[in-house]
Amino acid sequence: MRRLFIMLAMLGALIAGRALADCKLAKLADLPVTMVGLRPTVTAKINGEDAQFLADSGAFYSNISPAGAAEYKLTVTPAPFGAGIQGVGGRASVALTDVKTFTLAGIPFPKVQFLVVDFGSGLIGVLGQNVFSIGDVEYDLANGSIKLWHTEDCSHSLLAYWVHSDFAGRCRERRQLRLRSRRKQGVDWILSKLQDRG
Repeated sequence: MRRLFIMLAMLGALIAGRALADCKLAKLADLPVTMVGLRPTVTAKINGEDAQFLADSGAFYSNISPAGAAEYKLTVTPAPFGAGIQGVGGRASVALTDVKTFTLAGIPFPKVQFLVVDFGSGLIGVLGQNVFSIGDVEYDLANGSIKLWHTEDCSHSLLAYWVHSDFAGRCRERRQLRLRSRRKQGVDWILSKLQDRG
């Protein structure tokens, strides 16, 4: 019985190590960012025409101003009854529009929905999580970039690729030591229970 528990613990360690080795990270897009004061803006295309958007990691949904919807000749439809958004400035009612082809970093996306709301930013609109959620997002505003990444099997990996390798190695070592310590505690506990029975 004791050997079975030890073998299971070793199998668990092998599987965990394999999961770390299988992490795949692929860049989907690199969006150039222009800072307008403290506001990060990105250029996209609405049905083939350039448009400036505020990149907002806190916006749950992308939106476009009523003036922007008119400028790009988008069809605006009413939102469901009572729909609205609320923020620091208060509550605002919204409408909806679909952009037939929304292009971001040269990648065309068909039929992207936007809320139509007057937010007073002086830009065409705001890009929020319904657009940025196509991948994992890295905001590197200091270097004028927002990168979208596709990750696969990386839930247990350190994805801060820009961190110095020594630091990353130390983080991995600490995590492995914690895991070993927990496994040892678990094995010790199991062995003590087996000894109590024996």
